[in-house]
Parts: sequence; structure tokens; C-alpha cells
Amino acid sequence: MRKLAVLLVLIPFFSSLAQITFQKNYGTYLHEQSRAVKQTSDGGYILVGDQSTGGMNPDIYVVKTDAFGDTNWTRIYKRTYSSIARAVLETSDGFLVAGSDVVTIAPARCDFFLMKIDHQGDTVWTRTYGGSNDEQAFDLKAAPDGGYILCGQAEEAGGRMSYWLVKTSISGDSVWAEKYGLGPDDRLYGKSVQATSDGGYIIVGYVDDTTVGTSADYIYLVKTGVGGTVDWTKSIDLPGSELAYGIQEVSDGFVIVGHSNTLGTGGWEIFLMKTDNLGSELWTRTYGGLSDERAYRIEKMADNGFLICGMTRSMGAGSSDYYLIRTDSQGDTLWTRTFGGTSTDEALDAHPTDDGGYVIAGYSQSYTAGWADFFLVKTNAEGLVPIVQTREPEVIQSFRLYQNYPNPFNPTTAISFQLSASSFVTLKVYDVTGREVANLVSERLTTGKHKYSWNASGLASGIYYYQLKAGEYEARRKLLLLK
Repeated sequence: MRKLAVLLVLIPFFSSLAQITFQKNYGTYLHEQSRAVKQTSDGGYILVGDQSTGGMNPDIYVVKTDAFGDTNWTRIYKRTYSSIARAVLETSDGFLVAGSDVVTIAPARCDFFLMKIDHQGDTVWTRTYGGSNDEQAFDLKAAPDGGYILCGQAEEAGGRMSYWLVKTSISGDSVWAEKYGLGPDDRLYGKSVQATSDGGYIIVGYVDDTTVGTSADYIYLVKTGVGGTVDWTKSIDLPGSELAYGIQEVSDGFVIVGHSNTLGTGGWEIFLMKTDNLGSELWTRTYGGLSDERAYRIEKMADNGFLICGMTRSMGAGSSDYYLIRTDSQGDTLWTRTFGGTSTDEALDAHPTDDGGYVIAGYSQSYTAGWADFFLVKTNAEGLVPIVQTREPEVIQSFRLYQNYPNPFNPTTAISFQLSASSFVTLKVYDVTGREVANLVSERLTTGKHKYSWNASGLASGIYYYQLKAGEYEARRKLLLLK
């Protein structure tokens, strides 16, 4: 095993910032596996996952870095037995970490787990949600009406499994919880939840119908209303097994990512599926080679394309490598990238970053001080970690208004935009009635990228809109204040 050499590449971005690329690992002589990553409001990153001895009896492990990937702090959170962190969100005063907490060992049983920590990693509170059987949480999102939504699965009598949603308040108290099941022999594995434009939720995962053997896995969608009541459900059963891990809402339906053992040309192959607003399949694309690929996360991009992350055994340098796929809105490949060494490396989460690049997290057995380490990759806009340093000036060819970050926020968020020509600029914030609540910019600005902070501490929770005018260019975006 070897430690990873680090390379930083700086490409001009905002006048006060630079695009940074690197590959870094974090860990000890034990086994560390990062399962989620988020860029933080200070420009750095927070990674959550678990630390264990050979994969046994894990504890929650959290790493906070700066923008260059250098460690700010690490924390290990030990529970009565063991816990795994699978999702993280930043709040105005810290972070929320969600996953599964082992609450009994005879028999082994988990509950949903939610922990609030401050910006230094100190625990503020913890919550568990569950009954007398096994419940495991795999996803955490901010709820559009305030609080948070956790998604996973709950065991029923006789070993049957159901999807389970838990809605909480901002302080982590349970508001409601709903289960969504099928037949007495079906085991449902809930992997991802997204808030939908109508205020409800869409859940995706897969079903194992134990009556017909292990090849019977198929995609299952549940669409709910605001309070978790079912709007509709949809089974998508293709030949072989399809394991769905991520979903995004688009203007005319949904896109689902996962992997299948019959689609494509290899063994297990990544698929991207587009459905209509009721979950009926419209088209499916596949990605991979002659061996196995897996997909675990999808993110919708500003150009309506998609970012997919997972692992590949068909390409790359080792037995498996990080696999990053960038597509257009129709699922056609724009580019693919692999990262890793000669051993096993697997990406479990990826997101776009403020500077137009991407951050990917998972675990590495190629670059480790022990059995496996957290492995963080920060790329440029082309998904590359360049070998040669470049300081060529960036040419701004268009006007653009970026999505604020963080969003949802409380009470401070950053709004960024770029100008392709010197212009008189106004940047204003409005409430849903059209009333102006903030005037952030009203002056001539130079060509380039600009970033402004807005503090909404005097306003009530809710949806707001910010509007940029620069010459003939005009753009508007939505932001969500949650207190």
C-alpha cells in the first residue's frame, strides 16, 4: 500500500479564488470508507462515512477539509455498538449526518440515525428513529416545507422490507413517518429520495422478489404528497436485475441511475433511465465496458445534463477505479473519467463545485495507510486533474448567474455570477409576492466572475428569488431560506 502523491493545479476563477484540483486520501491503519461528500460554505469539503477493523463494527468517521483538501479536523463518533454515516447536509450552524445506528446485537438491529454537529465537529444532538425491527437510512435531504427527510428501508414481520420515509423538524424531532411496501415475499431497498416541485417526494430503490430467485430485482418508484401519502407507485421490471440508487426530477419527468446485469455489453453495467411524470420508461442509456460497472449517485447539472459516479472494472488502472460520467440532457456521453491506482477504488458520491469543477468521494485500497482510506478527488470543469500546472487567464465568453450556495440556507448564502463584458449590474432579491427585500449590487462591474454574500436573518423562512441584470442579460433563480 502507498500514500497518494498530491498535485494542486490552480486555474483562475473568481478574482479572489482559483480553481483547485487534487487527489487526496484520509485515514489511519484501519478501514475508512467515505460514503458522502459536500462542498461547505467556506469552500472546503466535509466527508462522512465509517471507520472499522476490516469492515467490522464500524464507527462514524468525519473529515473536514479546506478548499485545497488539507484536513481542518477529523472526528470519530462512537455509539453504544456501531454506526455508519451515509449522508451529510450543511446547516447555518453546523452539519447534519445521517445513517444507521446499531441499537441491539442479539439480534442485530439498526435504527435510522441523525446527528447534528457544529462547524468544529462537536456533537449538538443525536436522534434515532425506528421500531422493533431493523431500519437503515441511506439518504438525507432538506424538506421544502422545513426540516429534513430521511429515506431508507424498514424490516417487517417475516423478513419483508418496505421503503421508509421519516420527516423531521429542524431540531430532528419526528413529524411523520410512512412505510411503502408490496407483497409478503418482497424486500424493498430504499436508496434515494428527492423533493419534487409540487412539494412532495419521489423515492427510488429496488425490489427483491424472493419467490422467483436472485435475478428478480427490479426498480420501484413511490411518489408521495407533502405529508407522505402515496400519489402513485411504479414498478419497472426489465430482464435480469436492475438496482436503482439515485433519482432526479426534470421538467417533464424523472431520471434514474443504477446498474443492471443484462443491459449493455458487459456484466453489470450502468444505466440512466428517463421516465415520464408517472414513472413510465421513455428511454434508457447504458455505460461501461466488457466487465462490471456500478453507479451510486446522479446529479442534475445547470445545462440539464447529468453527472454520474460509481466504479468500473472495465477501465482504469486497477481492479476497480472511480468512474465519473458526464452526459447531456438525453443521456449521451460528453466524457468519462477514471481515478485510482492498482488496487480497489470505488466512488460513492459526486457533486459539481462552486468553481465549475467536480468533487468525488469514496474509498481507496490503492492509496491508504491501512486497509482502505477515504479518497477525495477534486477535478476541473472537464473532469480532469491536470498533470501540468497552468495559469493561463480564463476567457469569460458568456454572462451567467449561478445557483446560490448553500441552498437551502440559514441565514447566509453566497450568490455568484460571471460577466463577459464590463456592465452596469443590479442584483436584487424578491419574495414570492414580487416585493424587493434586498439590493446586493447596483454598480458597474468588470469582466469576470463575482461573488456576493446575502444575510437574510431579518426575514421569515420561505422561497425567495434573486435576479441579475447586466446590460441586456437578465436571469432569475430561486433560493430557500429555512430557519
